[in-house]
Amino acid sequence: MKRKKTEHFSETWFFKWILNNQAVVAFFILLLIGLTVLIFTKISPIFSPVIQFMTIIMLPLVISMLLYYLIKPLVLLVERTGLNRTMSILVIYAILGLLLVWGISTAIPSLQNQILILIRNAPSYIARANSETERWINLPILSNFHGDLESMLSDFSARMVNYAENFSSSALTWVGTFASTVARVTVAIILAPFILFYLLRDSQKDET
Repeated sequence: MKRKKTEHFSETWFFKWILNNQAVVAFFILLLIGLTVLIFTKISPIFSPVIQFMTIIMLPLVISMLLYYLIKPLVLLVERTGLNRTMSILVIYAILGLLLVWGISTAIPSLQNQILILIRNAPSYIARANSETERWINLPILSNFHGDLESMLSDFSARMVNYAENFSSSALTWVGTFASTVARVTVAIILAPFILFYLLRDSQKDET
């Protein structure tokens, strides 16, 4: 009897109206997706520390993997001179460290000079902009529009004041976000060389 029911299962109303109905199947799939999203939103605070930890770890891992494929040919090239894998990695690290120090020591003075020049010339730039603005406003062709220009300038100044107030109110949030981003990047910069070292060293085992 069980075998007979199994053979004729495709003829039952359950199969015809539910299992064989694409609209009903699509409805059940959407319902399951909605329930999954709802359950995840309810339990997501439980996994928030894990998610934050993963976001901190993922950045140095990605950086390490990218640097791994860029530096590995150099390590193999140095290794051909007779050094072992660890010493080859340390030699590459030393060379890259010297290049980094040289680049920073070269770029910082130039950037500092540019900033000092900008600060020194800022008053003259502002004075020149004010004089040009007054010259354009006092043109005879614009004499009939002084009232409109003054209203536009006052409206612009009011908007700038509102913008400054809104910016100051959101400054703390921006500073917190910026600080967290800097902390993550700093952690990634510190961890990436260590992860990269072990990736390069342990890759020798896969090659053998």
